[in-house]
Amino acid sequence: MAPVHEEGNGRWRVSRFSVVGPAHLVDGRPNQDALAVRPHHQTRASANVSIAVADGHGHPAHCRSATGARLAAAALTDGLIARSVQLRGQARAEIEDELRHGLIDELTRVWREAIADDLRAHPPTSHDYVTLAEQLSEEELTRATLVPAYQYGTTALGAAVADEWVLLCGIGDGDVIVVDADLTASCPLAEDESSATNLTASLCQPEPAQSWRAAVVPRTLNGRRPVVILAATDGLTSGMGREALCREAEQLAQVLVSENHVAFERALWDVLGDAQRVLGDDATIVALYEERAIERLRKAPCEQDSLPTQPRLPAPRARRRRAS
Repeated sequence: MAPVHEEGNGRWRVSRFSVVGPAHLVDGRPNQDALAVRPHHQTRASANVSIAVADGHGHPAHCRSATGARLAAAALTDGLIARSVQLRGQARAEIEDELRHGLIDELTRVWREAIADDLRAHPPTSHDYVTLAEQLSEEELTRATLVPAYQYGTTALGAAVADEWVLLCGIGDGDVIVVDADLTASCPLAEDESSATNLTASLCQPEPAQSWRAAVVPRTLNGRRPVVILAATDGLTSGMGREALCREAEQLAQVLVSENHVAFERALWDVLGDAQRVLGDDATIVALYEERAIERLRKAPCEQDSLPTQPRLPAPRARRRRAS
């Protein structure tokens, strides 16, 4: 996908990029990542927005994962934007409880209903089953045949901005990075402990709630407020540890503050392109930033320490993941 720039909703601006991995081009596979953005205009003074990325698994058993990722990203942004409005004024503990339990239950149900609709519209053919039989073990073929959702396996990560809180959640690898007004980045979600070399937690697993991660970040804490939120798939994040990923996010935010959104998007595109070339996987990132806060930082710049050099990505590796 070529770079897409969207005008903000008055307070937040979104930039989104997705590239197909060279390994997919060699294999003739499409981009199995997906992204989605949902604005919700409440009043002229306040507008909520949600973003999501999803990474369809590359293993042959997940032969419809590109569709699964698209359906998951759409369902997650819808669920997040609804809660950013419905939970307004509630205590942090109540919001966290809803994110940790209610949202994943709804996401799983809505995603599987959408899968059922897709299967009715595009039923598998005898050729599809023959292809699966040639590529899968007997156990994998049985699972993919008896549990159609397995064919659509995908991760899903997202964030939503509400009046008082930033809502974060996800399942599987990839990450969500939050940059505060002092240009310090963090990854509030717990790490995905189930991820291994070619395994990841997934919406298609029997109990997705067991691997679901969620966090609530105050819009203002000790005078600090989130000004940039980045959601990225594993095609970008697997090349770095979390510390390096945060440093990369801080550098991107510095570009946004010291220059402008055009330079910021160029920098995003360069980072994504580097990851694509080095890792060979599809790579997707959605950036959400508060325009007014960035303008204030530009007018009153703080002294910044010299920024670290860009983290070095590891050597390429073939990755055709499947659900854990």
